[in-house]
This record gives sequence, structure tokens and C-alpha cells, in this order.
Amino acid sequence: MILLSQNVVLAYSGLHTIELELPTQGIVPTTFVNSSIYPKSGEAADKDWKSLFPPGGGFLRPDLDPVGRLYGFSMFHQLHCLNSLRMALESSYGVGSENSHHMHDDKDSFDHLFHCIGYLRQGILCSADGTMEPESEHVKGGVAGVGVVHQCRDKKVMYDTIAQFPV
Repeated sequence: MILLSQNVVLAYSGLHTIELELPTQGIVPTTFVNSSIYPKSGEAADKDWKSLFPPGGGFLRPDLDPVGRLYGFSMFHQLHCLNSLRMALESSYGVGSENSHHMHDDKDSFDHLFHCIGYLRQGILCSADGTMEPESEHVKGGVAGVGVVHQCRDKKVMYDTIAQFPV
């Protein structure tokens, strides 16, 4: 997808190009919090991560595509990848739910995780968050990022838009 302006996105799919107009995505000041507020592993963590995805898993089927292809917003793809890495980590430590153990026990899973690492790397570099984070009191010479306010794009726009194009 290519952002043409603040609210127009182009998506390429083979020979077809579709243009989807999004509402203006405002800026929401967001203070990053300690990860201890989120469940670490198991079914509670699975439920928490599942709550981040809209019905259809983050995919949409815009009426504009002549052959009815599925599309997905990068935010949901990145969350999917991060969740996959979380489940693989749980599985490797033997602390995950049954779901995480079954999803990460073959070569295809290994290849998928490396796809995710590369994809998240590019997504982080693409967003280039320039928020300055002070040195951590707990990690000398490092940063924790907790308590720091970031200027985040309004994720509600993604959820509202995807709800308009059910899969």
C-alpha cells in the first residue's frame, strides 16, 4: 500500500490498483507502560492478543477490487507477526497454551517467524518513531521507554475502516 496523502491509500494487487480513502488519522499522545500489565503467557495472553484483532483477523475486502481480493492493513499484519513470535517464545520455554505449542513445531513455522522478523524490522524502520527516551534507572546505559509519551497515529481509524468491509 502507498499513502498518497494524509487519508488516501493505494493498494497494488497484480495488475489492479485500488484507491481507498481513509478518515484523517489524528495524533494521539500515548504514554508507554510497563509490559507487566499484560498477561505474559498461556490462555490469558492468547485472549489478550486476540482482543487486538477485529472480526476477520484484520483483513478487508474492498468493493473496489475487481476480483474481490483480500487486503490487510499493515498494523494488523505486524500484530500478527509479533503475536507469532510471542507464541514461539512461549513454546520454547514451555509456558504457552496448547495453541502456541502446536503452531511452532515445524519448518514452515520457522520460515514464517523469519518472515515476521524481517517484516517487523521494515515496519519499525518505516514508522521511524523519533521519540526521545531517557536512560533507564534500572538499566545503566540503556532505555526502558516506560513512562515516555509518544505521538501515535490514531489506531481507531484502522478498526473503524476495516469494519466497513467485512470479509
